[in-house]
Amino acid sequence: MSIASGRSLVQVVDLARQGVGVLGRGTPAATRLENVARYLDFVGESLIRAAEQARAILYTTTEATSDGTARPSSDHGETAAPTATA
Repeated sequence: MSIASGRSLVQVVDLARQGVGVLGRGTPAATRLENVARYLDFVGESLIRAAEQARAILYTTTEATSDGTARPSSDHGETAAPTATA
């Protein structure tokens, strides 16, 4: 859902930038619309990036090792190399 929302914002950004062309660059309204487009572009990219990071974290599980410590592993059956313990 978050990634879809981020992608939807890309469409809004495109429309806002088209509006800048219609209003005429340099006009106060076009300047405000360009600022809105820049802000929504930033928010959309941040939302997509955060969703991808969350996916990476949520799809990583922890396995107990024979010495009782935990190490991350993926849901795809791949295990990470053991980490050094203090």
